[in-house]
This record gives sequence, C-alpha cells and structure tokens, in this order.
Amino acid sequence: MALLLLAAGPASAARFKAGREVVHPEARFKMTVPAGWAQTLMGPAELGAGASGAVFKTSLKAGRGGEGRIIVVFYAAGNPHFKDAAEFMARQTATLPVTPVGETTGPIESGALGSLPGKSFMRTKRESKDLVTAADASGGFYAVTCSAHTPVWKRLEPLFKMALTSFSILPPPP
Repeated sequence: MALLLLAAGPASAARFKAGREVVHPEARFKMTVPAGWAQTLMGPAELGAGASGAVFKTSLKAGRGGEGRIIVVFYAAGNPHFKDAAEFMARQTATLPVTPVGETTGPIESGALGSLPGKSFMRTKRESKDLVTAADASGGFYAVTCSAHTPVWKRLEPLFKMALTSFSILPPPP
C-alpha cells in the first residue's frame, strides 16, 4: 500500500480539535482523530508481513514542547510478530537488560479500543509519555500507542481518549 501523507494543520496543540473520521480499509478500522493532524497509512510493505496501520501526528515547533502522535497497528492472525494482544503487551512491558535512564513502565490495566475490551499501560520516558493499548479482535489484534512530549501531554490527553473511544472495526471485505 502506498503511503498517504496529508499536511499538518495549526502548530499549537491547544488548537487541535476532534473532527475527522479516518477509515483504513486494509487495517479494517475507523476512528476519529484530531483535525489537522498529519496522516500516514501503512501496509505490510512498511510494517512487515501480516501488519497494517496508520500514524497520525502533529509536529509542534521545538519551542512549544514537542509533538503528539497516535499509532494504530492491526496484526493479522498468523503474523510473524506477535501471537496475540497478550504476547504484545508482555513483550512491551518485559524488563530490559538495560532500562533507558528516566524510563518507567506502569502496570498493565484494563483498557479498551471503542467497544473492544483490552489492556493498557503507561510508559514514561525522560521527555515523553506513551499510553499503549492492545485488544484482540476477529482475525488478529490491534495495538494503539498514544504519545506526546511531557509538556503537551495534558493538552493532548483528551484527544487521545477521544480517539480510543471512537475506535471501531470495519467488517471484513466480502
């Protein structure tokens, strides 16, 4: 699948609003993302066999505190990366031989992608935060990572929650 890149909108995180529904037919999902965020759709050519997804992001000027992004990946059953959402979460939270300075990973807790029950955890790095959520679905599982530099996290967190809540699966192609 070819990459599709749309121009980013306003530079201030405070100006981004919910407002556009995105549909990814290959990854079989739709969700509402902040208006004006750049979008890149990806397929197996970018993510590897059995995976497809999208990245939504805004690049804020360095003086304004960083950027925010939402990464959605669908891992089809039988993909060579992860068996299921539980294995994905276990590998994401596994103790590393050397943990990067300032990085902590919170406990795995209940989470959801729209109506799909799943699991979530928060990873805090030196200058950023990631909320990682994974949920099993028919034919595979979804992993969604919402990330932002720490200074803009609080402003973007409602937009991340809106995206996660609006998430839904498209029916398989006929």
